[in-house]
Amino acid sequence: MVRWYFTIFVTMTVVSLIAGCPPKKERPADEPPVIEAVEPSAAEMDEPGEAVVVQDPGMPPPDPNAEAVAPPEPVESEVDIHVLIAPLMAEANEPAADANGAAEPNEAAAPDVNDVATALEIIPPMPAEANAVGIAEPNAVAEPNIAAVVEPNTTDANTPAAVKVAFHDTCADVLKTYVTERGLVDYAALSRKRLELKAVLAEFDTLDPAVYTSWPEADRLAFWINAYNLQMLHIIAQNYPITGSPWLRAVWGSDSIRHITGIMTDYKFMVMREQYTLEEIERRYFMVPSVDPKVLLALCQGCLSGPPLRNAPYTGEDLDKQLDAQVRRFFEDRENLRLDRAAGEVVLSSLLQATWYGKAFTHRYGTDKKFKSQPASTAAVLNFLCRYVSESEASYLEIGTYTVKWSKFDWTVNDKSKR
Repeated sequence: MVRWYFTIFVTMTVVSLIAGCPPKKERPADEPPVIEAVEPSAAEMDEPGEAVVVQDPGMPPPDPNAEAVAPPEPVESEVDIHVLIAPLMAEANEPAADANGAAEPNEAAAPDVNDVATALEIIPPMPAEANAVGIAEPNAVAEPNIAAVVEPNTTDANTPAAVKVAFHDTCADVLKTYVTERGLVDYAALSRKRLELKAVLAEFDTLDPAVYTSWPEADRLAFWINAYNLQMLHIIAQNYPITGSPWLRAVWGSDSIRHITGIMTDYKFMVMREQYTLEEIERRYFMVPSVDPKVLLALCQGCLSGPPLRNAPYTGEDLDKQLDAQVRRFFEDRENLRLDRAAGEVVLSSLLQATWYGKAFTHRYGTDKKFKSQPASTAAVLNFLCRYVSESEASYLEIGTYTVKWSKFDWTVNDKSKR
């Protein structure tokens, strides 16, 4: 009995002692440890080179005999940010346990900003190539970034880009509508549509000279060829149908453009607010040493013996090819070039005589090594001609024995109804 009372007494005493002790307060897992600052002594502060060590009271004191472990070297590698943040996100989403240890579902808690920031601080900067493509998922094959692929530049940096001057297209409709493939003109229709032609010529007058000077040299030359040819069409359309005095019609014929008095010198027109005549355009822009005289065979003379008129405008970007084609087209006419080997004659167009365009060829095609029996201007024309004929014809012109003759010039207007 006494033993039973003694057992009850001891039990109650132990229970009362346990109940009187305050329960141990556990620190939450996400709460940082409280670090108590230890004030260094005066001796420690005066001693140089000694670092003040702040000890966490919850951690065991360091072993003075333990070997110092060097911190690990940072490893530069590609770190997946999702892998680093995943544990923090999992911990935040973990359901809280109740007093009995059973987990109760709770709303997912947002990750601690400090923990995320800490994780981001240890992520090394990604190289530019990796950022351009993106961070690949683990065990996933990164797709190539097609948008980032740059096509190689196939244009040579030293090759100037082709420049197209749209102004030349101003002449296209008139030439295509009223000029045939053979280079003849429908003056009857054009004379009824003179206002249409006049509107095109007004574009030449209102062109800003600053725009003109900004063009390449070939485009400026094409501009004057087109201006010359359209002005010639305008003069003839103004005088169509051509009439003349009875006695001149008996000499020249009823359809000769020689009935139009002063066609080269008296008819004035405006180009870029400046007055010109056809003769002045020839002298200032075509009969100069810097210009290849083959351009003279692109000018419309308004008659059958003149060069055939193109039914499209000249353009700077194709000017050299257009002029070469025009020269060959001109010499295809037997009235402009005829080699008669049996008679020992070479017949050329009267346009190439020294009194007309012949002298213009001497500054570029003149030679004293060939055609020594010919005058200087004729030798230059023959030297120029050898570039556009066959090899056998060029050989005959260079070493053959022949006499140069000039064809009779036909002044009949180049009206399509005349051929």
